[in-house]
Amino acid sequence: MSFPFFKVESRPILIAHRGASGYAPENTLAAFKLALDMGARFVELDVHQTKDGQIVVIHDDNLKKFARVKKKVAQMTVEEIAKVAIDGHWDKRYAHERIPTLEDVLTLIARRAVVDVEIKGSDNLYPGIEEKVLAILERKGYNGMSYISSFNIKRLERARELSSTMHLGYLMGVKPLAVVIKEMRDLRCDALLVSRRQANRTLIQKAHQRGFHVGVYTVNMKSQWDEMATRRVDAIFTDYPDILGLPEYQEPTLGLTNGE
Repeated sequence: MSFPFFKVESRPILIAHRGASGYAPENTLAAFKLALDMGARFVELDVHQTKDGQIVVIHDDNLKKFARVKKKVAQMTVEEIAKVAIDGHWDKRYAHERIPTLEDVLTLIARRAVVDVEIKGSDNLYPGIEEKVLAILERKGYNGMSYISSFNIKRLERARELSSTMHLGYLMGVKPLAVVIKEMRDLRCDALLVSRRQANRTLIQKAHQRGFHVGVYTVNMKSQWDEMATRRVDAIFTDYPDILGLPEYQEPTLGLTNGE
């Protein structure tokens, strides 16, 4: 199985979870810029779809946590969402941050990082979101520099139907590992993404034996990082991209640019 992203170093790959979300508001341009400045060369983000079919980067399906607005993403147009500034963040430097579109984020990153796009939403929500995400990734030049992940197997199935080459990350919920492995094989997934609680040695070993890479979220302490590294996981998601010191690494074979 060819998955170039998690094997560029002998140690686990560092993935900036929603950007440098331990320092700046998650999934904002400020968080992604800070992650890049800290040396991260892999970033994870979450996407939802607006009322008018645009792809925006936000974790929740509503704006309550971001701006204390009691509306769902699917009930608002991208123009309406763009007018909403973050509310209540502890760091006032980010008081003017907005919810970005996927294109906004990819433009900012400018191929300086591999991107994990987690598609959110239940089966019947956000019709056509997979097609739109794939089209945006292609248009912005991220083919071969991105992968799609989801807890929702229907999202992964649709992504695979649309693309035979897109790399897929399977986010593990509560299904038994045997079922997960079978679904991953059927979909030709590349990576199993699990919580730190789920990442025991047996799971990691069984996934590796079947040719899958393992990514673990969310690791925000150096002692936890060391523990996961000892278990030989392939990638670690963190809110603090500077957890290991700066810069993290550079890997020219991934096609990363300097942003120019």
